Order: sequence, then C-alpha cells, then structure tokens
Amino acid sequence: VTRPKEPDLYGRKLVDAAWTLYGAPKLLKKLKLPARGGTDLKALGQGPFIGWHKDAETIHAGSWLEAAVPVAAIIYRSNSIINHLSAAKAGIGLAVLPCYLGDTEPRLKRAMKDPIKTLERELWIVTHTDLKGTARIRAFLDLVGEGLAAQRKLFAGIR
Repeated sequence: VTRPKEPDLYGRKLVDAAWTLYGAPKLLKKLKLPARGGTDLKALGQGPFIGWHKDAETIHAGSWLEAAVPVAAIIYRSNSIINHLSAAKAGIGLAVLPCYLGDTEPRLKRAMKDPIKTLERELWIVTHTDLKGTARIRAFLDLVGEGLAAQRKLFAGIR
C-alpha cells in the first residue's frame, strides 16, 4: 500500500490517506470532549490511548503517538489496526486510525475535529512489474484503483 522502492515493483498512487484520533462516544463524554471533536492533543489529557507494540516502528501513527502522549497514558497495545479499531469501539481508549476506517464506523467519533496533517500517508496499489501487463492484473488494478480513487474525500478525511 506504500510507494514501491524495489525496482521490480510497479505501482500508482491512489490517494492521500488522512489519520486522526477516534473514540467511543461514551469515552469522549467521560473525557469531556466536544461532540464534534477537539482541536488539539492537549485537550485529551492523559488518555487513555491505544498504542502500538514497539516492534511496529514502521507504523508512523505509532511513532507519532509515542512522541505526543505520556507512556503511562497508553493502556493497551497491539500491532494490528483492526485490534485498534475494535478496542476503540469497545471504549478501551482513543485510537489513531485512518479516516476511511474511523469515519465509517458508527460506534466511533472523532476525538479531534480535523485530521492530523503530519500523519497523512500515500496509498498505493502495487504489483510485480512482470504482471502489470497481464489482463486480469490490469483489470484488477484499474477496477480497484478507480474505486478507491473515487472515494478520495473519505480517504482525505473530508466529511
């Protein structure tokens, strides 16, 4: 899903994916956050937050969160974004999620009003160079690529 660095891979950028903090409505109410989301991380105080395992250092959102909040504020860790989503829905803590996941989940609300600009990442569709001309691979790349690109606002966190 990222820009290929290997010379034998072919890809194209589909969209820029925005990320922000999400939480269950009950947790946001308990933390006394505005229903439409706060404006800065300081308003979120000591969390609780859902963080990443140390072995997930390639996850930019994990590095950002580690630098932005006290270690004691992270009460649950996982190296799976689906676990982060599930934990946030369960009200365990606030999770940094891509807007295409968080904004479409009815059991979550934004804890911050806007996407966190420094967390924006490119989303790519990639295949091996030898396969890019294959009819079924080309059809897949076109169909999925166009479908995802059509949802550009959702990926950009524009509501």
